[in-house]
Amino acid sequence: MNAQKVFKACGRLAFVILMALQTFFLSMYLVKYSSINGISWVGLLVLPALILWSRILGILGEPCDENQLSKLWSVWFFYVVELIVFFGIIFGTDVREKLDKKNVFGPNVLKTTICITPAIALLLITTASDSQKYGDLVNQLCGNIVLDLFDTIEALAIVIAPEDPTSHLDKSLIISIVVIVGIALLLSPLEMAENKFLPRGETKIRKKLYFWRLLLEMLLVNIALMIVRLIAWLKFKHEASIFIAKNAIIVVVSITNIMKFQKCCGLGDN
Repeated sequence: MNAQKVFKACGRLAFVILMALQTFFLSMYLVKYSSINGISWVGLLVLPALILWSRILGILGEPCDENQLSKLWSVWFFYVVELIVFFGIIFGTDVREKLDKKNVFGPNVLKTTICITPAIALLLITTASDSQKYGDLVNQLCGNIVLDLFDTIEALAIVIAPEDPTSHLDKSLIISIVVIVGIALLLSPLEMAENKFLPRGETKIRKKLYFWRLLLEMLLVNIALMIVRLIAWLKFKHEASIFIAKNAIIVVVSITNIMKFQKCCGLGDN
């Protein structure tokens, strides 16, 4: 077994372990703090993503699909649906207010658990059998998705600990942040799906999907996050986030890319 196969095998094992750990820890927060009866079943939402991932990679005995990268967006979609359910319950109900720093499952462990998300996405993409074939695009894709995920994670950190001054945020602002994070997570699989991975290492952009993903991400995520961060900073005296600058830069870049895209390509072709 060569070094590349060892790397991919270890990466796939790490992917499963991190996904299982994140699901377990998030489930424990629901079991420990949520007042909703029978809430522990939410952890089972990880199964569709794991089963689909195993089928695409041929782990369940099916023939291994040579064109794996073009299908992995569906795995990520099922997984972010699970995360959205977890985040909606933890941050949208009374769970957030019950977090206890003295408990093992406190705000710090929750932050660490959420921070696993970019690593899971990174391992999902880089351990596909055909990831080496599309090296430059894979590197760019990983960088973009990881940066966007850290952006959303930092936004959640604003509302994660009731002991901090952030506990005085308006309920409407907290809900707004959770909704924006959910939208950002739902758009992240589209960044994978908009790329066509063709034979012999060639790639092509699905133009309509690229355009609408770029537009929605600019309006519903970056502009929205920039606004709520400015409100948290200026009105509620929360510490200013470096991601305000990131959001502003991405908005400018997105407008430029949309204008260039409309001028040179249009939406006539997929």
